[in-house]
Amino acid sequence: MSLKTRRIIFILFIIIFIIITPLIISYASGYRFSFPRKIIQKTGLLVLDSRPPGAKIYINDKLYQLFFNKYFSNKNNYTTTPAKIKGILPNEYNVRLELGGYWPWQKKIKISGGGSEYYDEIILFKKDLPSLVNKDDARQISVSPDKKFSVAIKDNNEINFINLITGEKNNFTLNSISSPYSSTTQPANFTILWPASGQRVLIGDEIVALPGFKILINLNKFIQPDASGIQWSLTDENIIYYKNKNGIFNFNLSNNKIKTILNFKLNGLIGQNNYNSFLIKNNNIFLINQADKSSSLDIYELNSNNFFKSIKLPYCPECNFINFKNKYINIYNDDNKILYIIDPLSTSYFPVKKDISNIWYFDWIDDDKLLYANEFEIWIADIYNNTENLLTRISEPIKAILWHPAKYIIYATDNKINLLEMELDNKRNNIELIDFKNISSIYLNAVGDILYFYTGTGAQKELYKLNIL
Repeated sequence: MSLKTRRIIFILFIIIFIIITPLIISYASGYRFSFPRKIIQKTGLLVLDSRPPGAKIYINDKLYQLFFNKYFSNKNNYTTTPAKIKGILPNEYNVRLELGGYWPWQKKIKISGGGSEYYDEIILFKKDLPSLVNKDDARQISVSPDKKFSVAIKDNNEINFINLITGEKNNFTLNSISSPYSSTTQPANFTILWPASGQRVLIGDEIVALPGFKILINLNKFIQPDASGIQWSLTDENIIYYKNKNGIFNFNLSNNKIKTILNFKLNGLIGQNNYNSFLIKNNNIFLINQADKSSSLDIYELNSNNFFKSIKLPYCPECNFINFKNKYINIYNDDNKILYIIDPLSTSYFPVKKDISNIWYFDWIDDDKLLYANEFEIWIADIYNNTENLLTRISEPIKAILWHPAKYIIYATDNKINLLEMELDNKRNNIELIDFKNISSIYLNAVGDILYFYTGTGAQKELYKLNIL
């Protein structure tokens, strides 16, 4: 090789080095040339992870594959979750995850130059067919607070218990199933009340222990027939509260003794006709007072019986306490579909934190966030920040809503059950889990992996379960 040729090759190497080196440095620094825009741009990072892992990744409807595998491998080594995808040019991309036997997840994701987008807690829901759990003429249905048990009362007064975790069923008839304490206007129905633990249930006047289905006691032997407003203590499952014309009392299941909590006469109160609902909570007695076509929330200290304060309410003769465990006092007007959310210990002039109208169904996500729906809309309210956001509108009447801990909303119409991703934008996933007829109610078990739903009209009900995780 001549000296001239060697010099030419040397110069070419220098030129290539000068050209290639900045490109390599730019690429390593996160820059790429955008052919559509014909400019060099700073790229972004996308991190994807799913449960379960192993989902294929589609970007703009194309399977994503690493550069080396795409051009130098004979195998279809497609990228699956978990994945960290670097060097993405700034733009909006349609990203989709697919895994056999699961519903696909997709979202429009905007990648910015130098930015990172993390979607590392994606939950993939199973594609499954519902299976029949039980078929009966259930007149009443109730689910325990811990979502472990379901109880159904049949027309012949047979009680059907179902363990929502294991699917185990138990059927029996109570010794005595009258319901003198029920506030319902339908005499055929019975009071069904659960303590917070879900380990016991009051049906009519019988208390049943779960699991084991042992009848512990018949309240009719100890509590007066004129008792009303019966409820479990929020802190002690051995205590039951009730009221009559003389006051408010508790009954202790451990020793079968009755104790006066608030004596109406001694405290100068007119009587039970003024108080259609009461609640014992946080060492206070809360009463909804109805007098002279006006309503108020009256508060007494539990231990001393001293009057604490009165909070004026809009006139609502049909108002009742609900959602006892929430940190606020929840008062619901069933006639007008209004929920009053009250901070009773607030020093503010108006302690009603929020009143929400046209609210048909609701589920507390946490102490400050409320998921609720009217006939055609689903909303979320943040009580602390005093905000409300519309999540979606649908064309069919809503029958039920649930909050799923994977940050999804489950809602049912007459013929469908859907999963809606809880994101405050217009890019939420909305998955149709099942298309069925005459869906009446939905329940999620304690683990969150099985959805139960009832179908049917009138007394004829069928209970199905659907594996979703």
